[in-house]
Amino acid sequence: MNNCMTRFLKHCNLDLDSLLKLPQQELSNLIIKYLVFQKISSQYKTVIMAAIKHACEMNDVILNWKKLKKFIKSEKTDNEINGKDRGYTHEEIQKILEFSDQRLKTALLVQASTGIRIGALQSIRIGDLEQTDNLYKIIVYRGDREEYITFCTPECAKEIDAYLDFRARRGENITQESYLLVRKFGKSSELKGVPFKGRALWAILEDCISNSSLREIDHINPFKRKQIPIFHGFRKFYTKQLVDSILNSDNPKSMCEYTTNTTRRN
Repeated sequence: MNNCMTRFLKHCNLDLDSLLKLPQQELSNLIIKYLVFQKISSQYKTVIMAAIKHACEMNDVILNWKKLKKFIKSEKTDNEINGKDRGYTHEEIQKILEFSDQRLKTALLVQASTGIRIGALQSIRIGDLEQTDNLYKIIVYRGDREEYITFCTPECAKEIDAYLDFRARRGENITQESYLLVRKFGKSSELKGVPFKGRALWAILEDCISNSSLREIDHINPFKRKQIPIFHGFRKFYTKQLVDSILNSDNPKSMCEYTTNTTRRN
């Protein structure tokens, strides 16, 4: 939502304080013009307006939101992929892994085998992992209202172990509070790994996926939706594996048994 607000302010060529000081009618007209100007889906427009509404309400700026909502309409985006996107295939994931170092392989396999969002991925700590036979049960958003558990594949667990062993051999002091994925780590046993912040992990994973040549670069319209969402494609892959498998809801462990070869096939 912060990105939506930043783009809106840039479009208006105003900072937040200046925007909020505008007369009610002028501010409403700016919002309406912006919503009509954007050739995007109605869902995305809803997110944009929610961001603007939140900023206004937090600063006691009252507008007729019921009226403004009427300007949220679907637009033709000239995107034939709209509503027809898909997840990665086994072969495509394998191709991406070929261009990945051990750290990135760990990150990508965790995404593909657990369905975890990239935003949650960089917050996972070692204490959130519990080894169960040859795989890991992972607690996501520990302590949060949205906390849930998921399981990784044996292949992914093996990569996690190899990555952590590499860090330990290089001198990192790994504890239950250490992050699963770190930006860097020292060569002293007293040092802990430095976690990713902001969109740093997002950026290096995007470079890795782009280097695999699976995604064509559109210089004319770089933000045009691709057939495979760059990160959500892993969640779609994970969901497809669940749908295509026979799962026993009474036995949570069975929910990960299907994944023995989800990211690698002989």
